[in-house]
Amino acid sequence: MAWYSFQHRGDNFGRYGTVDAGGESTNPSETVGSGDHYVTPETAAAIYGLVSSLNNDGLSIDLGDMSSSNGSDPWQAGFAHHSGHGHNGNRSGIDVDFRYLNNNGESFQSGNAFNSPSFSQNNNQTVYDTADRFGFTVNYQGTSGNLTGPTQISNHNDHGHLGRANNNSNITNLQRPIKSIVHRPGYMRF
Repeated sequence: MAWYSFQHRGDNFGRYGTVDAGGESTNPSETVGSGDHYVTPETAAAIYGLVSSLNNDGLSIDLGDMSSSNGSDPWQAGFAHHSGHGHNGNRSGIDVDFRYLNNNGESFQSGNAFNSPSFSQNNNQTVYDTADRFGFTVNYQGTSGNLTGPTQISNHNDHGHLGRANNNSNITNLQRPIKSIVHRPGYMRF
């Protein structure tokens, strides 16, 4: 499998968190690739489409963990695996975390975003609804959330999770044209 290294910054999106080192994990027992920003080419296309569409709506988003460079869950010594982003090859390269959006349409950090006065119900619903149009249909929100569509799950009150189905359908189901993304050497161009 060829993994696409998703860029760290672009028009109206950025990254948050540390870049995991990877290594030899014992629980589970596996060799974990370095990094935490690798996806399949189809997922990269879906993310760029999502980001561009959100940009059209005046929203910007910060992205978090994806998969490691060999498709496993991101990990480094001293930390737990970020499960749900590789699962020993079962969901490799098709999941991405994001920070919830505030009332200004920008990502923000909070231990429980849903209880923050900055949290925007409308902007975050737009993220999930738009993501669905790009094939992200395995989506999670925190247990404090009441957004329509994503499943409530523990450990997600501070960030959302977007996951694609294990197929390539519905990654370009647009309702309007998207703006092109500026070409940067070494990255995909749309």
